[in-house]
Amino acid sequence: MWRPIRKLTQLSVLLLLAGCAAKPSFVAPQADFNIYQSIAVLPLADQFHRPGVSIQIADSLYQKLQTSSVELVDWMSTLEVLEQEAWRPELQSNTRAVVRLGERLQTRAVLTGSIDEWRNKLISTNPSLTRTGTASHNYVSIVGITLRLIDCRCGHIVWSASKRGSANGRDQHGAAASKTIDQLLDSLVDYL
Repeated sequence: MWRPIRKLTQLSVLLLLAGCAAKPSFVAPQADFNIYQSIAVLPLADQFHRPGVSIQIADSLYQKLQTSSVELVDWMSTLEVLEQEAWRPELQSNTRAVVRLGERLQTRAVLTGSIDEWRNKLISTNPSLTRTGTASHNYVSIVGITLRLIDCRCGHIVWSASKRGSANGRDQHGAAASKTIDQLLDSLVDYL
């Protein structure tokens, strides 16, 4: 009898985390998404400074977008130009830098953003709900990502969305990030 209650408690905590996670998308008024014939995917700003995570997430974005109808600038070519330009994700808010990068990549839009959350959360169940009368502890990995589609002609954001996802277990950030990316790209592809 106690096992179903514990599972129900865990499920409700996860639903609470997921339900509070989504922020509304921003779409620029009168944005014409038909002009974005191709998009370059850029590494995301990572405020947590985890080595390689920014590139991993951008690579995952690129691979997942390849299965859609969106035409992408070649990933290796993008990385080469980023290295030549000494690009840092923090430059995504610099209009001139984005316009120059768009010219170099021969694209009208770049997809970038930020990693806003990357953590493990310990979730405890109420001791009165367990069979043994002791608290049960489980970890959940949580990842929050914001994506922005930036027009390379003017450097303005034309689409933006933030999502937060989770996966059961400690250090399961890859799975949490994959779920989050899927939700964000579903939203973006609706416009492209």
